[in-house]
Amino acid sequence: MEFSAIAEGKGFDVVLGNPPWLMAGHYVSDSVPYFKDQFKTATGKFDLYHIFLEQAFRLLAPDGVLGMIVPNKFFHTRAAKALRELLSQDVSLREIKDFGLEKVFERATNYSCIIIARCGSPPHRVDYQEVTASLETIDRYSFAMSRLTSKTWHFQEDAAIAVFERMREVGIPLESLVDRFATGVQSGADKLLTFTKTEAEELGARI
Repeated sequence: MEFSAIAEGKGFDVVLGNPPWLMAGHYVSDSVPYFKDQFKTATGKFDLYHIFLEQAFRLLAPDGVLGMIVPNKFFHTRAAKALRELLSQDVSLREIKDFGLEKVFERATNYSCIIIARCGSPPHRVDYQEVTASLETIDRYSFAMSRLTSKTWHFQEDAAIAVFERMREVGIPLESLVDRFATGVQSGADKLLTFTKTEAEELGARI
């Protein structure tokens, strides 16, 4: 009712956003089965921004543009494999602005990036930029879209890629020396470690 053009299947020309940067934990536990049934990016220990991105693409017009600021950890995490597949195969990823270790949000320590994409077939090349928190460009280059798959994303210039390829040819990969890599001890108990402001104050915390 609010957006009649969307109801008619025309889609938004532009979708911009800063989706939730939260793992789909106990606070949405009742909805997780629905998410996993309706969104192909809802796999493993997925973050909510995965499905927000997927839904945003569903809402775009045929030539619509999406711009989202999200954690850059999706470049390499196992749970984001389906998201990387979506961005590398199902949409037209045009530009990545990577803040690296820059602190973008004043009261949060998060590592973020901006992705810009369109609906449609992927382009031949993608523009990658390393930027400061004020969006000043530190480094910039383009690379073949074919380099991006559902596997871990690495961003280097062609000369650096050649060096790493040579290392793979003559070296022994670590994954062949161990059964698995692990993150160590993790509680995973968000409901025990996450408090409301009132609960924290009752426990003596200074907010």
